[in-house]
Amino acid sequence: MMTLVLIPGLVLFGALFNGWIAVRHAHREDTPSGWVTGIGCLAPILAFACSWMAFCDVRAYGMQGGVLTTWVYRWFATGHLQIDVSLRVDALSAVMLLVVTGVGSLIHVYSMGYMHGDKGYARFYAYLNLFMFFMTTLVMADSLVLLFLGWEGVGLASYLLIGFWWEDPYKADCGKKAFIVNRIGDLGFILGLLTLFSVFGTLDVHGVAADSAGLVERVRGVSGHLDARIPGGVFAGWTYQGVITLSCLLMFVGACGKSAQLPLYVWLPDAMAGPTPVSALIHAATMVTAGVYMVARMNFLYSLSPVAQGVVACVGTATALLAASMGLVQTDIKKVLAYSTVSQLGYMFLGVGLGAYSAGIFHLFTHAFFKACLFLGAGSVIHGMHHEQDIRKMGGLREFMPHTYRTFFYASLAIAGIFPFAGFFSKDEILLMAFTSESFPVLGKLLWGVGMVAAGMTAFYMFRLVFLTFHGECRADKHVQHHIHESPFSMVSVLWVLAFGSGLVGFLNFPRLNPWFSHFLDGLFAADQGVVSPAHHPALSLELSLAVFSMAWALAWILVARRFYVESPAVPGEVAQSYPGAYHLLSERFFVDTIYEGGVVQPLWAAARGFFYRTVDVRIIDGLVNGVGLVASLAGEVVRIFQTGVARTYVLFVLFGAILVLWSLIF
Repeated sequence: MMTLVLIPGLVLFGALFNGWIAVRHAHREDTPSGWVTGIGCLAPILAFACSWMAFCDVRAYGMQGGVLTTWVYRWFATGHLQIDVSLRVDALSAVMLLVVTGVGSLIHVYSMGYMHGDKGYARFYAYLNLFMFFMTTLVMADSLVLLFLGWEGVGLASYLLIGFWWEDPYKADCGKKAFIVNRIGDLGFILGLLTLFSVFGTLDVHGVAADSAGLVERVRGVSGHLDARIPGGVFAGWTYQGVITLSCLLMFVGACGKSAQLPLYVWLPDAMAGPTPVSALIHAATMVTAGVYMVARMNFLYSLSPVAQGVVACVGTATALLAASMGLVQTDIKKVLAYSTVSQLGYMFLGVGLGAYSAGIFHLFTHAFFKACLFLGAGSVIHGMHHEQDIRKMGGLREFMPHTYRTFFYASLAIAGIFPFAGFFSKDEILLMAFTSESFPVLGKLLWGVGMVAAGMTAFYMFRLVFLTFHGECRADKHVQHHIHESPFSMVSVLWVLAFGSGLVGFLNFPRLNPWFSHFLDGLFAADQGVVSPAHHPALSLELSLAVFSMAWALAWILVARRFYVESPAVPGEVAQSYPGAYHLLSERFFVDTIYEGGVVQPLWAAARGFFYRTVDVRIIDGLVNGVGLVASLAGEVVRIFQTGVARTYVLFVLFGAILVLWSLIF
């Protein structure tokens, strides 16, 4: 269908157009900002319209089987491997497309006000459009090779966006850090794909939307069961179960890099160096959710490997707890939200790791609204505070920025899991699935307990942020106080749209009354039935008890935050004096970055400067190159002796050569 090609095609056109404008007007003051804004914003909006049409077409086929495909061209063919550029939209990719293009379009509109007047305005929109092109390609890919192209593309685009203000060395370094850490994860992803190909001989994912049983039957059809040994090839002697587990774990390494899970999460907080719209685009709805999407897309493999599923769930839960604890003490408004993103991604991996794919994707869906609202709200605060990001220098902003305050407050209620906001429905569904898991009955309850601790921390640090930023007396400098202002309409209107979404989208999956979202995806995720089978659905009393306890738990921590920062006003510095040891440990982020710096970065730098530069580069490589040049130079000097310019000498040389030839022929 032409509609499917238009979704990535429109944003690619926007990227090329604005890239051309950026190059053409690089050193001029007359950049046509109207054209830049028009094309830059219209392209994702039209892509969203096409995504909505595709979503409606998928629904028209029925709740559990609609699939749209279009073949574009044959990319390459070698031996038995043929890779086509083919796009596919099923229920999962339709939901992801709506999130990516919908929230992405709002962020593009918001950027009109936030980036107005920046000298790189056209370049910024070119990068935003390029990012969305690669993300839509990733979501719609019908083969793992094309998915990997989009996977790498969003890594490149995020590097360009995070280091957008590259004149600042710190911001440039943050972009490089994100790029390098993602490449480490991507190595695991590549190895996972090669593992799959070595056994199955294909990297296509045909039929995954309608029925994943096709690939399962093909695996089992070789010998009848997954415990059979592979007869030949790289993994000869391995069981099919072992290879599937290995490939799933390797691909999850890639997901840990892209979606900032332990131990590869360290790039995401530093990604705050980019403009705030970039933070919202990367951290709310697009790049960081790619790993969750990949695990859900490959659910037919992960469901065959309980070991891989358990690893995904445990890593996700540990990341949720660790990141939430780090968020308790951050003083940069954007870094609080960055660690919040890492924590919420952990919940998503907890869901998909337990086999509750619909629950994990639903939290991805709701998270896009309230986290985008929070990041853009933070951008509104930074814009109104003349680029101040330290919450210790804020306070009392609700009087100056009422729209920003209300939308930020509603989004905070959503992420804290307060009814009836969206986070209550999505996060609590994941925790319910953990508590009632049949595949992991003991581990599931342990993960539920850890998840509840992280949920309490989430409620505390989010309302700590709200109270320190918007309540109490303003702690900003007098000069800044006189210039604090509400953001322009282009920014505020986007905040209200996202705030309404944060309050309403949770009802798309209201348990028992309107579980529309789960029904829409359940046809893709047969493994969802293994989490809590229909015959053993949790009792209503248990479901209500867990939901009430969860919300009461969150409210209790909100009250604790109110006690600290409203009733007995304190700033983070004062709290640090009360709990110096714990505060230092958390503010230093458990010294993880220090360990990486001392154990990985500095040794690599030392090896690069010492052995690889001075020995390999200077002595060996440069020595060989310079040696070849020296030999050629010396040979030229020798030959030069015989170049006298006298014809009689040359005739003598020819005669002497002829005599030598005759001598060799005779004797």
